[in-house]
Amino acid sequence: MPTIRVKSTNPEHHDGFFLRNDDDLRYGEELFMAEEFSRLGKHAVRIKIASLPADDAFVVEGNVWLKLKEQELSAKVDADRIAREAETLDIAKEANLIASEQAAAAWRAARYAMYAATIATVAALVASKDEIFKLIFGNP
Repeated sequence: MPTIRVKSTNPEHHDGFFLRNDDDLRYGEELFMAEEFSRLGKHAVRIKIASLPADDAFVVEGNVWLKLKEQELSAKVDADRIAREAETLDIAKEANLIASEQAAAAWRAARYAMYAATIATVAALVASKDEIFKLIFGNP
């Protein structure tokens, strides 16, 4: 397992760096050549890695840096997905609330329509009571 140089704030590390296994890099630690990698960019780092021997320090740290960049990108994509899902859920909740309010309004409208139909029926019966009595009792 290759070792990499990592920047350190520990005063016991006299030159400000220490060695660490590349699989043991911790959050917040920075690679010795991170600034150079950032300046070059991912594409240029990949090209330079391809042209150097596998045991070269640039290759070892470059691969770790690329892995860290992929993890950062993956974390950002996950955070964006979670944010989109939360926004979608908020929109769905709001739509559900609106639909519930509309359903309640539709039930009220149907109830008022039934009341209006009942009142219209009673009014029609009252208006035509003389004709109804003639039909039932004959000529009064």
